[in-house]
Amino acid sequence: MSEHTNNANSAVLQTARFLKTKVKKETRKMKDSIAQKNERWHGKRMHGQLPRNLDEKLVEIEQPYRWLKSDDIKGETESTIVAAQDKANSTN
Repeated sequence: MSEHTNNANSAVLQTARFLKTKVKKETRKMKDSIAQKNERWHGKRMHGQLPRNLDEKLVEIEQPYRWLKSDDIKGETESTIVAAQDKANSTN
């Protein structure tokens, strides 16, 4: 029984080592892919302005996204939409 347990432990350890190696390789691939995409994004003249400015600390990192968290964002009510449509129809 002791040999069986040692063999099972050995197989489990081999599998664990294999999976650890595999995970490290996949993680490296993902990091490389992300780095390449970031480089392409930074290199774009127009679209790369935000990440370049964030890197250069010209823009506070949280500031561009703060409006998403603010409570004062209100959706348009149905009456506002209807009023805008009526005004658009009358000007056409």
